[in-house]
Amino acid sequence: MCASGHVDGLRRALDRVAGRWEHANELRLITCAFPNDGARNASLINAAIGASTRGVFVFAVGVVVHESRVRQHAEVECVGSVHTFIRRRLRTILEAAGLDWQSVIRDRLSCWLHGTVDVDGWLRQFELLGSNRWIGETLLQFADIWDSNRLAAALGLPDAATLDLDRTTTFAVNRFVAGKSADIIANMAKKRTGGVVSDLAEAIRMHRFSKITVLEDCLLSGTEATRVVEQLLGGGVHRERKSDQVDSAYLQDCVVHLRYALVADWGKARLASFLHDRQINMRFVHDETPTMFAIEVLSAEGLKAVQEQRILASDSSVADEEFVVPLAFRPAVWKDDVNLRTRAMDMCRSVGEQLIRAFVRTKGWSWSDRRIADAALGAWRQGLLVVFAHSVPKETLPLLWARGEVKWGRRRLQWKPLLPCAE
Repeated sequence: MCASGHVDGLRRALDRVAGRWEHANELRLITCAFPNDGARNASLINAAIGASTRGVFVFAVGVVVHESRVRQHAEVECVGSVHTFIRRRLRTILEAAGLDWQSVIRDRLSCWLHGTVDVDGWLRQFELLGSNRWIGETLLQFADIWDSNRLAAALGLPDAATLDLDRTTTFAVNRFVAGKSADIIANMAKKRTGGVVSDLAEAIRMHRFSKITVLEDCLLSGTEATRVVEQLLGGGVHRERKSDQVDSAYLQDCVVHLRYALVADWGKARLASFLHDRQINMRFVHDETPTMFAIEVLSAEGLKAVQEQRILASDSSVADEEFVVPLAFRPAVWKDDVNLRTRAMDMCRSVGEQLIRAFVRTKGWSWSDRRIADAALGAWRQGLLVVFAHSVPKETLPLLWARGEVKWGRRRLQWKPLLPCAE
C-alpha cells in the first residue's frame, strides 16, 4: 500500500523485480488518497483482501494503518520511506517469497520433462552477444508455459468421477507423426478419464463409435491437422504409415471431433477451409470448447489469405510478411518502445536464422533461403513463446529450442537452447 503520489515509482520498481506481476494473483498494489488516515486505510486493506482466508502480508509504505482494524489473517508492516523500501528491501522481500520474476519463471519451467532448464546460462548468452540480457529477460517474462494441469484444463478433460461417456463415444490421440505429444496426452487423459483413450485410426476401424474426440495440444498453422485427416482418408504423404489409413466407409456413422488446448487464428482458419473444400466438415468437426486458449498471429489481410489459400508461396514460405504479426514482438511486449522492439527483433531474427540453418542441415532438408528466413522467428514468422511440458512447437522462437554456432556483431558462440532436448 502506498499514497497515490508514490504509485508510479513503486509500480516501476515492481515491474523491474516482479515482471508481469499485475497479471498474477500473488501481488497487489493498493493506493490510498489519505496516507495519514489509519482507519480508512485499514478499510482499504480489508476490501482488497475480500473474502479470502489466505494469509496476507501488507507493506504500508509511507502510510499510516490502524493495524487493530485489519482482519486477523493479514499482517501489516508500516514502512516510513518509499525510496528506502524500493532501494533496500523490495527485491529481498520478493525473492524470499519466490515472487521475483526469475523465481516465478524457474518454478513454471520446472515442469519441462526432458532435462534441467538453466535460465541463468541461457540469459548469459545474451550478455556474451553484446550486453543484450534485457532481450532474453523480456522474452522469458512473456513465455507461455503449459504444465499438465493447464493442458488438461484447456482440453476440458473431466475427472473420472464425472465422466459421462457411453459405449458409442471415446477419447483418442493420433500417432501418425512421430513425436512426444501423443503419448504424453494419452497418459494424461487416461489418468483423468479412467483409461478411456483410444488410438484414432483403430477407434475408427472398430466401427462402433459415433463420436470420437481427438485430443491435441495445439492447432497453430493447421499443417499437422490437415495431414492427419488426409492420412486417414488415404491421401497422406509417404512418411506416414499405410496402417493408419482407414476405409472411408468407416466414417459414415462416425463424427471425429478435433479438440485442441491452444488454437491460433491461422490454424483454425486453415482447418476450416480444408474441411469445407473437401466436403468432409460433417465428418470432421473442430471441437471448440470454452476452455481452449486462443491466440492471433495474423493481420486482417493474412486471415483473408489463409481463407483464400494464398498464405504460402511455392517454397512454403509466407507469401507476404505483412500477413503475420509475430506474437513475441507485439508493441505491448516491448512497452510500446519502437527502438527496443526493433533492436530485439533484429537480434532474434539474425540468431534465429543461423539456428534454423543448423537445424535444417542436421535434418538433411532442402529449404530455400526465404523459407529459412521465415522460420528465424519461429515457423512461418509466428514468433510464439509457447512451451508445453513435453514439447515446444516449431512456431516458437528458435532461441528457446534450437542449438548451433551463432554470430552477432563481432561476437560468436555455441548457442544452447533454454529447453534441452526440444529439437
